[in-house]
Amino acid sequence: MKLGNDWDLTNGGGKDKTPAEDAAGNDDITVVPLEDDGDKLNSGDESFINSKPNGINNKIEYVDVSSGGPAGSKGKVRSFFTEKFNPFWTKNNKRNLKRFITCLCVLIFLLLALAGAHIYSLLRTVPAPDNGLNFSNSNETFTTEENETDFVAMHDVKSASSLNDLLTKWANNGGEKLEDKNVVNVMLFGVDGTNGTSNGGSDTMLLISLNKETKKITIVSFMRDSYTYMNINGQDRFFKLNAAYNWGGPETVVQTIENNYKIVIDKYVCVDFTSFPKIIDSLGGVTVKVQPYEAKFIRSTSHFKHFPYGNAVKLSGAQALIFSRIRHLDSDNQRTRRQRLIIMAMINSAKTATDGQVNLAMKNILPNIRTNFTKGEILSLASQALIQKWADYKISQVLSPSDKTGKSAYVKTTYYSFPLFFWVVDYPVEARTVQLALYGKTNIILEKNRISAFDMLTPKTASSSSSSTTKKSKTTTTAKSTSAASTTEAATAAATTS
Repeated sequence: MKLGNDWDLTNGGGKDKTPAEDAAGNDDITVVPLEDDGDKLNSGDESFINSKPNGINNKIEYVDVSSGGPAGSKGKVRSFFTEKFNPFWTKNNKRNLKRFITCLCVLIFLLLALAGAHIYSLLRTVPAPDNGLNFSNSNETFTTEENETDFVAMHDVKSASSLNDLLTKWANNGGEKLEDKNVVNVMLFGVDGTNGTSNGGSDTMLLISLNKETKKITIVSFMRDSYTYMNINGQDRFFKLNAAYNWGGPETVVQTIENNYKIVIDKYVCVDFTSFPKIIDSLGGVTVKVQPYEAKFIRSTSHFKHFPYGNAVKLSGAQALIFSRIRHLDSDNQRTRRQRLIIMAMINSAKTATDGQVNLAMKNILPNIRTNFTKGEILSLASQALIQKWADYKISQVLSPSDKTGKSAYVKTTYYSFPLFFWVVDYPVEARTVQLALYGKTNIILEKNRISAFDMLTPKTASSSSSSTTKKSKTTTTAKSTSAASTTEAATAAATTS
């Protein structure tokens, strides 16, 4: 058979050197024109494209269609899944798939078991819940130093017996106490005692109220010098609110606040101040605003001679403790403001803490608390806090009493021969304010012509003021008059939102 043209494709495009008569004998040679049957080439062949018979600039171009382009990549992936991956899991009645699922379940179970064992080991350190009642110190009295203040009251009480009668009737009027399934109220006590949380006064009394519906946390600070009615093991007493802890335990304080504010408090947690710095250090410290006059006072009264100040000061546990417990500087409302700052800063530190820091904090907190929470309740709350992201809730602050519902006064008690400083509280009005802050509603109706605790007060005159201060310690010679929120800072701190 004679070639259809005079080109030898195996000779790089040169002239055919084979004589035509020799080629005629090659009957087994078949030439297929590329332009007609190029689609018959297999994927592994080299396809010639644009071959030009000009003998000079003829170039052979080819495309390897087996790989390289997007179509080739998809083909490889598809081939892997169809030829290798799927058969691996489905062959032998899906034996490999069943083995994998079994191993995965075992791994998850082991991880959960380890986590559960760790949580259980932490919960084991929590003291057993108690009823919160302790009347072993019910006959103790406070020292004169504990009842000193750096300011004089602005009022006297006309009749202590009449004031006591008014407080007793309000606390025991049988009014319904507000509660809500979406609101969790927990009292937090900072105890200044010599034996952990078992005795001493509740130097810090904060109500942490969490509203799941409004996604809001409200921190209520109760003034420890609030003059109040309390029932101590069946005896009616009238004294400072924080004395109820030493006389009857945390549950007595809870009952006293419930009766005066007409709210239900679900649980309580007590922390002694020796463990307070450890908790803060576990979280990496706290950041708060420190006023220059506060830093100056701490420098002059403690071993922190270079105590910092500023809008965002990072404090260690020991620094935070002394900052929150400043006494004899301004007023009790400023003291509670600093305590709320520290609590809010701890919440913020917990948000950014590592797992290791949170774990260390739990190790320092749980063994050193006194609470009526059970281990199961603690675990449940911790789970809810993570799932519902309680740490992201908006935080607001309330000072009780406020400057409108609390007035400073000297009251003569049965425990001392001279009048003591107290905050006299108009409890019906203040209870209504707290209810609205926690629940957004109130069940207290104020009568127009009602008699309030303020009706029992009389403004202090210069002569009565000097007479009262002579009976107190020398620290009152530099005293200043005050109300429940006398300074601008105190007024703004009474109810602010972070």
